[in-house]
Amino acid sequence: MADRVLAVDIGSSRMHAGLVDTCKHSCLFRSDFPLSEMSRRLPKALGKLKINVSAVIAGGRKGYAQKAGKILKTCGVTSIATIRIVSGLPLRFRYDKPGTLGADRIADALYAVTVYPKRNVIIIDSGTAITVDAVSSTAELMGGVILAGVETQLCCLHAATNTLPMVAMSGKKIPLPGRSTEQCMRAGAAHGTAGALNHLVRNYNHLLGGKGIVLATGGAWHLTKKLVDFEFIEVPDMTLIGTALYALYKRH
Repeated sequence: MADRVLAVDIGSSRMHAGLVDTCKHSCLFRSDFPLSEMSRRLPKALGKLKINVSAVIAGGRKGYAQKAGKILKTCGVTSIATIRIVSGLPLRFRYDKPGTLGADRIADALYAVTVYPKRNVIIIDSGTAITVDAVSSTAELMGGVILAGVETQLCCLHAATNTLPMVAMSGKKIPLPGRSTEQCMRAGAAHGTAGALNHLVRNYNHLLGGKGIVLATGGAWHLTKKLVDFEFIEVPDMTLIGTALYALYKRH
């Protein structure tokens, strides 16, 4: 069916593949797995497809997009596109070198302008890194920021010092202030990131000239979502859906 597109999103350490209904802006199924398991897990995910579909790849890590494309072709997918900035996209880019903009950020922005046209939108994508982008009501990607993700901050603290331990985030409530070295590290990463996000949303709203809709996605969003003080709409499949939408706009 023409309105169904296979989306493949290649992250820093994990890959996400899903079948997207581009009319309803919904993901019909998805599979998430480590990049190291792509050769085995991607064909398995494709085995769930009962129809012939086109595919779009959003990938940043060198070599992985090409490898994913070869796997798709082996599995019978003949129409494969890779996200890049082309004419026909419903977006303008206020970016010094648009060609260096990450495919996941383009996909998220496509979702924003398609699902929330003529609205100011602030996009938070939280993973190994956290990106916070501003999209104006005139469909212009104004730019954004890139922050180290919560878990990345903890890894860097351990790697850069001789005394701080390797700490992972826990599912428990994060105390403030912390009362042990581990608690202090978790509190610094989580509450510090939430404070940064609060600051960015306030400043983006000023930049956009009005309150924007905040869309949040990413596998690490749960680490800070209870700590921020702004309203948001959580869209777990946003990057996959935006990746699939690229197939529609590229036809024009």
